[in-house]
Amino acid sequence: MRQWIIGIDAGGSKCSASLFDQKGNEMAQVQTGSSNLFTHFTGAMQSIEQGITGLLSHSLALENKIKPSDCIVSIGAAGAGIESVQARFTAWQHSFYRTFLFTDLETACYGANEGEDCAFVVLGTGSCVAEYRHKEMQQYGGQGFLLGDTASGAWLGQKAIRWYLHALDLSVGRISNEASLFESMFDVLGADTNQVITEWGKASPKQFASLTPRILANAESSKQVAAWLQEGSVYLQEILTQKAFDLPVFLGGGIAFIYKERLQKALNKTMFEAKQNARYGAFCLAKAQYS
Repeated sequence: MRQWIIGIDAGGSKCSASLFDQKGNEMAQVQTGSSNLFTHFTGAMQSIEQGITGLLSHSLALENKIKPSDCIVSIGAAGAGIESVQARFTAWQHSFYRTFLFTDLETACYGANEGEDCAFVVLGTGSCVAEYRHKEMQQYGGQGFLLGDTASGAWLGQKAIRWYLHALDLSVGRISNEASLFESMFDVLGADTNQVITEWGKASPKQFASLTPRILANAESSKQVAAWLQEGSVYLQEILTQKAFDLPVFLGGGIAFIYKERLQKALNKTMFEAKQNARYGAFCLAKAQYS
């Protein structure tokens, strides 16, 4: 097989790419922009290609310059499970030796328990749950921001803006028991309802998720934030209880930490951090497919 495999984790907030030798040693790693193939295929592919270009540039520091034809490119991408996305990806013009496209959940799940059976919960800009048994994966949730992504960063951001607009309508935000949350939103959004609607009425999931740090800063003091987190936790508990209760559960994503203790207490079981990242999962899946 070719000497080099490029493993890519292409998500809604960022694209991370790693260059691996055939033994799985990571030789270089770069990060570029948003790369959801379903919501913005062209922009996502630009981020992916920028990442690959960056890796090949880093390869100049190795003994031999790596050519695209020396590389197998393995991509785990948000939106990759959609047939229209797969069709467009197949038409991608490139000079690599071989390419593989998996969902970002497949690569993350494979990396989490190094290919062994597990459940994997992704909690970042979006959200979903994977049940991985006997080399077969079943996905729950992950329908995208408009139809799902419950418990995610984007979901929390949208919840907060809806709540904030309602508070502005009632003119009670500053004097209610949620003054701290109101002030956190006011600092970002201002008090002009029309401006908020103009700026956020067509915002991307990444933009909504950008509000998450301010929201979570109020997690201990705000009953409203606590209610949102409880709603998200119950959603995840139901899936894990009914679909994957007998499996070890791994958590991943930028806001997984905020749900970890809640889920452990509700399910009475330990939640683990991924053993390997999704880029390594992409490497392993490509190697298995090509072999």
